[in-house]
Amino acid sequence: MRRKIIYVLGLLAVTFITSSCLKDNFGEDWTSSLKGKMYAQFVRSGFQANTIAFADSDQFVNVLINIASDDKPSSENTITVAIDIPALSAYDTVQFHADTTFKSYIPYPGATIVNPQVIVPAGSRVAYVRLKLSRADTLRTSEKYMVPITITAATNGIIIAENMKTALVAVPIANQYEGDYASTGRIHKLTGWDRTWSSTKHLFTVDANTVSYLCADIGLPCNITIDPVTNKVTTFFNTDLTYDFQFNTPDLNLDGQGGDSRWDPATKTFYLYYYYIGTGALARVATEKLVMK
Repeated sequence: MRRKIIYVLGLLAVTFITSSCLKDNFGEDWTSSLKGKMYAQFVRSGFQANTIAFADSDQFVNVLINIASDDKPSSENTITVAIDIPALSAYDTVQFHADTTFKSYIPYPGATIVNPQVIVPAGSRVAYVRLKLSRADTLRTSEKYMVPITITAATNGIIIAENMKTALVAVPIANQYEGDYASTGRIHKLTGWDRTWSSTKHLFTVDANTVSYLCADIGLPCNITIDPVTNKVTTFFNTDLTYDFQFNTPDLNLDGQGGDSRWDPATKTFYLYYYYIGTGALARVATEKLVMK
């Protein structure tokens, strides 16, 4: 009899089974051909990211591990995990071959696994691997850090799922600009429409002085870079290349909306003045204020 399970193998299920009519809430299959077997895996194997703060204290990241099975194991199980630097190197190599501009990840200095032997209680399939990350304030936020972890052993005849045994945990360090912001602004198509908006936006860390966000009310992904000395916004770049965004400076002053794009550290506020040329060769001119919540 085929039964549903909570977490199941993705690629392994495809490897062992060519077809199945039974699916669980995660869209994966478990069939009678795997009945009675148990596999140790990461729920999110491969690349994943967890942003941490620029802090002088220890920080912790939890990574969910799973025993894939048709029935919940009736006894306690132990899954052993370890840091796997070669897995990081292999990932960097593949990414660099695909894109020679790719900046490699480096191991997070001094990262440790708090519980290298993960106890999965009887009657449960899941438990957390707990990673300890110390003194992010001593690191360069411009670097890309990662903690690669791999399942190395399991008790009670549990099989290690070879294609789901490794988690590549990227740990970008949030810069001072990351956070939720109250966004208000106006965008005007010259000789055309005029709109205002008020919304909440999240700015994400790209590097030490760059954040990404969705600009204006049109949802285009953009990166903005801030000079850490002058607090001026020096670049405004549409990352999906839909439009070429430019600053609407006080000298240019398109639509009377010109200004100096800048970051105010005292009030944690961005003032942005920008425009792009859309269809009909007409400028869309925007003014946006972002206040950190």
